[in-house]
Amino acid sequence: MSDSVEIIRMHGAKAEFFETPRDREFKAAAEEAPFMIRSLGLGSGIAALAAKGGRRKELAVLISKWLADQCPHSPWHGTARQDGCWVRTVLGKIAGSTRNEYRTAQTEALGYAGWIKKLAQAFCPEDDG
Repeated sequence: MSDSVEIIRMHGAKAEFFETPRDREFKAAAEEAPFMIRSLGLGSGIAALAAKGGRRKELAVLISKWLADQCPHSPWHGTARQDGCWVRTVLGKIAGSTRNEYRTAQTEALGYAGWIKKLAQAFCPEDDG
């Protein structure tokens, strides 16, 4: 029996989350990422996170890498990184995607970002002190 989509997302998020330094800034980024993707759209949300720099850019890279390389349910699974940048890769895929591919990828990004948010709320410190 194969794992459910949610189990696959959770395992993917967990693997990346525990390899990432966890601090208050990362927690804040993780808490706002699903909202940004939902309200701005997938491409604008990822671009806005990346543009803010710091831990938000790291999160944009994690989400982009998930969509382009790691997620077996993403329409862009197995895509090679362009110019050494996962964010640029995903933005390029968005520009050339069909409506169904875009919706599938946005749903996947929201699910993955949701798991990162849950992990950050559980394991990131409330403050740096």
